[in-house]
Amino acid sequence: MRKKYCAWTFLTGLALTSAAGIWPESVAPTWEELPDARKLYGTPDPIEIVGGFGNEVNVARKLEFELPEIPEGKLAVLKLNAIFVRPGGSGVRFCLALRLNGRDLRMLTADGKFRLMNRGEYLADAWSRGYKKRMPWFGEFNSPVVLIPLRTEEEKDQALTYVFDISDLAELGKNVLEVVHAGSIGDGRTTLVVTGLEVAAVESSAVRRTRPPQVLSAAEKADFLLERFSTGPEKERLAGIGDAQKRLEAVAEYFRTRSPRPVTLRGNEVHRGDAPKGHDRTIADDAVENRIHSFIPGNPVEAYDGKVDFLTNRTPKRNPDWLAQHNRLGFIRVLGEAWRRSGDEKYAAALTRHLDNWCETAERNYAPGGGAIWNSLSTGVRAKTLCEIIDLVIDWPGLKPESLVTYLYLLQRHGDYLANSGRTPGNWGITEAEGLAFAAIYLPELAESDAWAKTGLSQLREAFDEQVYPDGMHKELNWGYHYYGISWFRDSSELVTLNNRKDLDAYRIAPERFEKMYEILGHCLHPDFRVAAWGDSADEPGAGKMLQALKRFPANNLFRYIGTQRREGTPPENFHFFPDAGFYSVRSGWEADAVHLLAKCGPDGGWHNHFDNGTFELFAYGRNLTPDTGNFTYNHLENRAWYTATARHQTLTLNDKNSVCAPKHLLAEYTPQFTGILFENRSYPELTHRRGFAFIAGKYVVVFDEAVGTARGKVAIHFQTAPGAPIGIDSDALRVHTCFPEGANLLIRAFPQPGMRLVKEEGQKANTGNRQPRPAFRFEQDKNKEPSLLFATALIPYHGPAAPAARLERLSRDRFRLTVNGESHTVVYAPEIPALKEIRQ
Repeated sequence: MRKKYCAWTFLTGLALTSAAGIWPESVAPTWEELPDARKLYGTPDPIEIVGGFGNEVNVARKLEFELPEIPEGKLAVLKLNAIFVRPGGSGVRFCLALRLNGRDLRMLTADGKFRLMNRGEYLADAWSRGYKKRMPWFGEFNSPVVLIPLRTEEEKDQALTYVFDISDLAELGKNVLEVVHAGSIGDGRTTLVVTGLEVAAVESSAVRRTRPPQVLSAAEKADFLLERFSTGPEKERLAGIGDAQKRLEAVAEYFRTRSPRPVTLRGNEVHRGDAPKGHDRTIADDAVENRIHSFIPGNPVEAYDGKVDFLTNRTPKRNPDWLAQHNRLGFIRVLGEAWRRSGDEKYAAALTRHLDNWCETAERNYAPGGGAIWNSLSTGVRAKTLCEIIDLVIDWPGLKPESLVTYLYLLQRHGDYLANSGRTPGNWGITEAEGLAFAAIYLPELAESDAWAKTGLSQLREAFDEQVYPDGMHKELNWGYHYYGISWFRDSSELVTLNNRKDLDAYRIAPERFEKMYEILGHCLHPDFRVAAWGDSADEPGAGKMLQALKRFPANNLFRYIGTQRREGTPPENFHFFPDAGFYSVRSGWEADAVHLLAKCGPDGGWHNHFDNGTFELFAYGRNLTPDTGNFTYNHLENRAWYTATARHQTLTLNDKNSVCAPKHLLAEYTPQFTGILFENRSYPELTHRRGFAFIAGKYVVVFDEAVGTARGKVAIHFQTAPGAPIGIDSDALRVHTCFPEGANLLIRAFPQPGMRLVKEEGQKANTGNRQPRPAFRFEQDKNKEPSLLFATALIPYHGPAAPAARLERLSRDRFRLTVNGESHTVVYAPEIPALKEIRQ
């Protein structure tokens, strides 16, 4: 082992001087020369790691080294220089994760000290949505990560030095250090460059660094809340109690008995006597036994020994949503509902046990804007959930004053954080604003509550105008987040009404604005009243959502017909085109065995939208015959990119690459006997995908696909069928059919052309954490110099195992004939007009 000594320069932050959990207004790190550090290990060469999450190789580097026993009074420290490089763009990204001996380097060491020794606890002006324009150096994605400068190739000499305390993780003898490129796939192909990596021992007395947040006593938290009360007789009465413990108890009793008592929507809906049942009963009963559900289907229930670890990602491939869901406290709210419904104190006792543990962890790791707990999305979601939990459990006689005051103190911390952070674009910003509004309305005593409420409600109203299209669709263009959006926007406005806050009426979103959001959902439901699993959503039932809509809009016939499962009301119209979303819905009727075609060609819906413009689902005779691949995971380490790819959807690819969203509507004409739909998408720089659907006699579909442009390469149209049965393939005849022994099946027959090939593909059907194999295939052809390449494909649903005799012919340049069991239909496809119609013989 080398025994050379070296001197380092360290950047240290000033110690915290304000109340625990409240970061100082400013920190001015100073350079400080430290005495010699004994170098124990060093890498001679730079470490370069290319990729990031979503790439299959080169995301981590393992280093092995031996360490002697570290003498008492010394710290083992890790020093490295790091830079994050890509061809263009500068800034800061969370991108470096470090694991020593299989354990993550978290923000704090095991004894509660800041691990990053030579920098302040946050970056000033690093990210506009950070708390008071500050972001912590430590963040959380799949694992704890450190923010690293992002630079261009020309700026890559601007690496920063980082020094970490690793004394709690270093071991005598062999050690294994993993250096992980933790940049997200959205960062593109970037390179993490690490130089000067060394391990050394330094005198602990020579190190001066920032202190971590300190946990206040319950009495101090009560005083913290009292200081923020609006001036009035209650504040004077409570503040006049001289004994700290009695003052704490009086503050808790005030919140128990205050009148009028603020209520939450969930607290108002859950009543005694309605016993917990179903999955919620399982969640609650398991939580009593310290078995915690992650709220991600397909992942196992995790067992804990007494206390939940809210900081460690326990999934094999570190699904980031797993840890986030734990810290959003949904399982604790379910415990509150179980207590309210049953009156069984075991649920209330488990609730306070788990919530007390979370509060302790959250206070010790308070870092607004980062960490496993305090990112803005989880904070926004949790602020609402925490209000609901308190509302549900506040009447439990066993609730200790110390616990209640702690919950309310942490709720104030949520409000302060959300009020002092810039809003994140997209659904993150909605939940941030909603959390702020809930915290404000549930804590009206605070002097800042009125401003919080008006800010949160105003931001929600502005976001509604920005994020909900005039046709009613949420701009993320998937049904899961569309329905979440209804709740996010609606609940805060309904909370104003529920609490009789007339002073906030002007800041509400008008209830009638949600009617269109429900209507587009209803019109696009399949005959089994389930949604298409487009983007990051599951093919979940929608009739219950229509019942909720009916309560709010009792005169709406669509909501009544679907919500009552066809028992009341009359069937709605069979065809709808939603121009802003780019959704097309046409059906033979509204019966359970009707045929329904649902197609999509819309604008870019963002991260939760897949690369799927042009895709469709065909439902017939009780079965979804071409269900969407759906969403398996948000985790790129679990191959999220495979599920989002264009080739995993019922649409066209060029050389198997992902397409972009650049839609153009051309035609949508409906009659009961024939419907023509025509649109195009500039999928690639030199190739436009033009697609037409001929919906014939309410039972057949002919799909026309044109690859238009100068691009050359392999053009393919992809199909995936329902899981649960194989397919029969006749490659020579370009013919495929599903093989369910009973019920609905689908025959797919392509118009034969020279050079066309039928190729099997891998197929999966996913529903957030669950997946199953299913058949998939493509028709492909090589595009050379021709200006366009045309595919025509017939989709013929049928009953039972015997496929019908079917043929698709081209009669002329723009005429095609489909013949099924002797029944013929002639279709004109002339997109340049544009026209897509049937010629009656």
